[in-house]
Amino acid sequence: MTDKHTAGVHHITAIAGPSQENIDFYVGVLGLRLVKKTVNFDDPGTYHFTLVMNEGTLVRF
Repeated sequence: MTDKHTAGVHHITAIAGPSQENIDFYVGVLGLRLVKKTVNFDDPGTYHFTLVMNEGTLVRF
């Protein structure tokens, strides 16, 4: 059996509410930087956040 390795994570999707608590957690606790907030096209009643890790890795949810 060969070992399988990944080069990294492409993206992570998570749905939770309320949105301010999500921002508080991802920015305040995990240290990500919020770079964009848009309406989620699949569910216009929710937001779509784009965050960046310190190294510049993009994270969207």
